[in-house]
Amino acid sequence: MSTDVSTLSVENDTPVVNPAPSAANRPLWQVFAGAGLVIAALYAWGGWALPVVVVSIIVMVMFHELGHFATAKWTGMRATEFFVGFGPKLWSKQIGDTEFGIKGIVLGGYVRIIGMTSMEEVADVDEPRSFRQATFPRRVLVASAGSIMHLLMALVLAWCSLVFVGQIAGEHAQVGSFTQWEGHPQNAAQIAGLRVGDTITSLDGVAITSLDQFDQIIARSSDVALPVVVERDGHTVSLSVTPRDGRTITVVGQKEPLVAADQPAHGYIGISAGGQSFYSGVPALSAIPKSFSLLWSTLVSTVSYVTHIFTPSGIGSLAHQVTNNQAASNPQNQLSRPTSIIGAANIADQLAAVNPANLFVVFMALNLSVGVLNMLPMLPLDGGHVAIAVYERLRSRRGRPAYHADAAKLLPVIYGFVFVLFMIFASTIYLDITHPVSLP
Repeated sequence: MSTDVSTLSVENDTPVVNPAPSAANRPLWQVFAGAGLVIAALYAWGGWALPVVVVSIIVMVMFHELGHFATAKWTGMRATEFFVGFGPKLWSKQIGDTEFGIKGIVLGGYVRIIGMTSMEEVADVDEPRSFRQATFPRRVLVASAGSIMHLLMALVLAWCSLVFVGQIAGEHAQVGSFTQWEGHPQNAAQIAGLRVGDTITSLDGVAITSLDQFDQIIARSSDVALPVVVERDGHTVSLSVTPRDGRTITVVGQKEPLVAADQPAHGYIGISAGGQSFYSGVPALSAIPKSFSLLWSTLVSTVSYVTHIFTPSGIGSLAHQVTNNQAASNPQNQLSRPTSIIGAANIADQLAAVNPANLFVVFMALNLSVGVLNMLPMLPLDGGHVAIAVYERLRSRRGRPAYHADAAKLLPVIYGFVFVLFMIFASTIYLDITHPVSLP
């Protein structure tokens, strides 16, 4: 949301909008042709994921602004502008007292509602329709409407992710490395033809759904040939593996066998296995309640993540990664740091390579992150308007004129906060270009 002072003329006590003089509108086909060229340039630079993420974020932002606009109109406030983008005006159309249009720098959008703060000058005839003169519930609703829209979009995306991606149903065993056995040029897994990176989906005719299950089957099957099915480079491969009794096996570099001679037989095949999660789709109706649970759990973690970014430790960690290449290359640091639109595109590209439907998960997380960030209680964010409305409500007394806070007193704090936002934004872009996140 933004504020604006519009030019008005008054005729019969009715406000009439006088459109401000501006350059002639460009034909819409030129605007869309230009957008097509930008999308093509983004595709050439970052592949298909970058324009998809950019366009999706623009759509998300416009729905955010639509929330502000719709609730402002519903509560009787005056919204003078609803624009896609910023900067020079490319095209616009006046409908009622709102100018709708497109501007040259299409990195979001805005709705301009009059009288957002005490610093804005508003014509006397329009003051009753200003944001600052509305009742407390209406001000909170309008200021929060953008983030509410993000929650609604995230809920829809959560449902889509459950239906089209699914929920974790278990984990297969993935071959991480081989163990070398004393006196054996190859261990049982290598003899069977297993390779590092193979995902074991079935063993002895049983579908593998956990590492514990996999270990138990191996342990009880000493010297027994077991059929094994693996996924390798997108193909299914059937093999046979015969676990060896740990009482007869010694790992190179160790003195004692894997299992003491007086213990029962225990099978080993000589691999270090990790878990590879797999998903199963959720029926559409069953996904409805599950989507609320998924939304809530993701929201809780997002609130913790976003607030941590602005703590001294969060800012310090980001600064350390900017100035230290080793810290920036650390996979754990990469996965915990905030990302820019470039980083989001990179993550989307990696997840979509596994399953294009994973984009639902990416966009759900983006919606929640933007929604939570906007509700931080600091101007110029939406949460700052909510915080001022709450403060004014607490300072107002029944039977007296409503108290209005002087937003000008907050300007030094606002400038400092905007500077911090800019530094975080610039740091994330730098890191996402120089040290892109590599998902495990």
